[in-house]
Order: sequence, then structure tokens, then C-alpha cells
Amino acid sequence: THASLVLDEMDDAGPLLVNLAKYSYDKNMDFTYPNRGNDWRRWMWIVPEGANILPDGSWHRINDLSNGANQGPAMHALEACAGVDDTDPSHIRIMPRLPDPIRGIEVDNHFVLLPGVDGLQKARISYRYEKGSAFSLTSDRDIPLLSVRLGPYESREEMSRLKESIHGKGLGCRVVSSGTYKGKAAWWLWVDASGAVRELDISLKD
Repeated sequence: THASLVLDEMDDAGPLLVNLAKYSYDKNMDFTYPNRGNDWRRWMWIVPEGANILPDGSWHRINDLSNGANQGPAMHALEACAGVDDTDPSHIRIMPRLPDPIRGIEVDNHFVLLPGVDGLQKARISYRYEKGSAFSLTSDRDIPLLSVRLGPYESREEMSRLKESIHGKGLGCRVVSSGTYKGKAAWWLWVDASGAVRELDISLKD
């Protein structure tokens, strides 16, 4: 799942993310024993080591539950969906990865490293992305250069129309292709914002 997201293979990533969610959820844990002080609801979402899928389509989880070695790869996949990249603190990149059927994502209070007077400093960013609708971001510190990648889209023509509709002081747009989406080349829109960015709002309705 992680590999398909990083490679922008959206047609593979979607079903794999659905399976991660499906096999990590157990509705039977939705109960409490108030008299005993037990609240089992916190275990409704927990990553299993594996799942046994039977010929009739039914399934059950197998082996370890909540083993860190099994949770790690699943959590890395979810982190890739959020797509916050501060590898270069002077240029923060946000790359939400939302294969179908996922329609949006909300990331709250995610820390990034930014250049400071005496080295690097922590900042907190939050963003909301609704695919095909809007993107909005806030930061508690100035971001020198921010690039946001939005998509995927099915055609370059669709991206070109959308690119023309985005205007704003200090904003630049570029269109790139990477991976696949709906059996075709996947297209993405990069929006670059420079100059002490603390807020960014992008409308994606052309």
C-alpha cells in the first residue's frame, strides 16, 4: 500500500487502503463494562498481522494484534496519504494522496521543521483537502516557500482549465504527470506559494 501511494499508482492504492481499514476494524469491540472500568471501544481500530479470507468472502483476523512491526507499515501508508514533506525546511511540500474512493483528508497540528535564527524550529500546520473542491492550510509560523500538489486528475486538458482558474498574489501553478489513475496517466496540479506563508486557500472549482 505504501509503495503504491509513493509511486502514484492510484488504481492500486485505493483498494489496498480500503483493505487496511476493513481488516483493522472490529465492530464487535463496541462495548464497555462500566462496573469493571473496561472500555473496549479503544480496540475497535487495531492493525492485525494478517487476515484469513475464506472462499465465501467472509474473513477473520489472524495472529498478532497491535504488534509494532505490523502497525508500522500501515501507519507509514497513512502518513503517505497526509503527504507532509519537510525534507528541505526552506521549502515545505504538501502532497495529499487520495485514491478513490477517498474524497478528502484533514490533517491537524502536524509539525514541520522550518529555518530559524539559531537553526531549525518547529512549526505546526493544519490543512483540509476536499478533492475537486478546495484546499486550505494554516501554519503557526511563516513558511518561506510552500508547494502543494493536488489531484489526481484524468486528463491534462482538465488540469489546464483548472490551472487558469487559480489566481492569487505570489502563487504559481504547474501541471505534471505521475503514476496512473482510472487506467490512464494521472495528472497533478502543483501550486507554489512564496513569501512568509501562514494561510493558503485554493478553490478547485473551475
